[in-house]
Amino acid sequence: MSRLMRGFVAACCMLLALPALAQNSATKAENKVKDYFSGVAQQVKKEQNPAQKRAILNRGFEKVFKAADKIEKMPSFSSSDLQVISELRSRTQDKFEELNGLKGYEPVSDGQLDNFASYVVQDMEQAKQITIVTTTAVLIVLAILVILLAM
Repeated sequence: MSRLMRGFVAACCMLLALPALAQNSATKAENKVKDYFSGVAQQVKKEQNPAQKRAILNRGFEKVFKAADKIEKMPSFSSSDLQVISELRSRTQDKFEELNGLKGYEPVSDGQLDNFASYVVQDMEQAKQITIVTTTAVLIVLAILVILLAM
């Protein structure tokens, strides 16, 4: 079964289970996204080669962009649900531009890549908590897609 099909099946299963989800499901899904960025940061810190560190960060950002693209194409989410994805995309886009020296930023120097990875994790942890139950499905689908894209 292709990755896309597995992702679609997983997303459908999660949407069917939505009525049974509790309020803390949003927090759990949000934590999975934060854990994803934390894992990316750990990979960066283990790597010695600055070019590889930069590539790991860029791949991490690109996976979030791809997951957001897939969610935005799903017809079952409201505009308020999609706003959550838009905010995550915007935060991630800002970090991507900062890393790569785009849109007025100076590129992050090779010696600062570990610190930058930690900064991204801290920024995601400090992002405002999203606890709206209707947003739970969006966060769960995002978490599933990011995990599947990480495989």
